[in-house]
Amino acid sequence: MLKRILSLVVAAMLFAGAMAQNIETTNVQVGDVTAPAFRLSIDKGVDLVQDAMNKRLKDAKLKTKKTDGYIAALDQLFSEISTSPINLYTKVEKDGRNASKVTVCVIPSDLTVDREAMQGNVRNFLADFQRYVSRFEANNNMLAEQDNLKKAQKAQAAAVSVVNKLDKSIKSDQDKIADKKKEIEKLTQKIKDCQEDIKNLEANIVKSQEQKTSAQKDVEKANDNVRNVEAQVEKYRSLAE
Repeated sequence: MLKRILSLVVAAMLFAGAMAQNIETTNVQVGDVTAPAFRLSIDKGVDLVQDAMNKRLKDAKLKTKKTDGYIAALDQLFSEISTSPINLYTKVEKDGRNASKVTVCVIPSDLTVDREAMQGNVRNFLADFQRYVSRFEANNNMLAEQDNLKKAQKAQAAAVSVVNKLDKSIKSDQDKIADKKKEIEKLTQKIKDCQEDIKNLEANIVKSQEQKTSAQKDVEKANDNVRNVEAQVEKYRSLAE
């Protein structure tokens, strides 16, 4: 465990040293003053780096304004750099296809300040800013993904709601189908009963037709008999006269 901690410490020191080596010393013109400054290239877009710088200065509770092409915090105390008020000038410019060049210049308000120590703090500030940009970008990405997550969760809830409604609709239709099937069963049984009734009635008709045929013959016999008797009656009536 101790070996791992030592390895991480050494790696951090090497990383800090590498960034320190990437920081260039230069001179810039601020108004009528030529002052020493530090410059660092960061492999991030200008808009991101500028937003990160604005947030970094805001975190330090510095009030800024645009001055001579710089974002400046004038005559303010920034304890990370000096115990006396300073004039801090920062500029973020495009440096290649997708990189930014960050320039930081500090002019002390108090001319008796330890300039060497102050410039060392400026260098440290700029070296730390490179790490700050990465954290700032990661935080922005996290917030963006959180927004995406909220949107995805909202869409998920909407989709689940639609599914639930469809499930209810399907269940309702299934219940109606079950009721209709029961109704069909009842009607089917009723049809069977009616068909049985029709069959019985048709059988009764056939039987009645047979009985009617037999009765019709009896009628014809009775008619013949009546005619015969009538003839006899008529015969005897003639004789009786």
